[in-house]
Amino acid sequence: MERSLVTLQTLSGGAANDYFENAMKEVIDNIRDINTPAKSPRRITLTLCIKPTEDRLMAQTELSVKTFLPPIKPFSKSMFFAREKDGVHAYEENVEQPILPFPEISRQA
Repeated sequence: MERSLVTLQTLSGGAANDYFENAMKEVIDNIRDINTPAKSPRRITLTLCIKPTEDRLMAQTELSVKTFLPPIKPFSKSMFFAREKDGVHAYEENVEQPILPFPEISRQA
């Protein structure tokens, strides 16, 4: 049986590579999403925890990945309140502003 040294490519049976590729896809999707801030930094963190045994002849490893992505930008819009017979209601249009009467324009071809 051939022995191989631990490298980033062989770590955890290649899981480090897979974790990174999946995290990078998440980052790219987040960057391409127009609902996220364009200039906010994104971050991928691979963490390898190594816990040696008391005799120091071996160690247990734990590999994890975290992505830090900016959230979707909040959507902002005004809300107007109006008191009516059955209580106060909320509207996205200003109910105090009158609707302007625009005459119908007919197009003749």
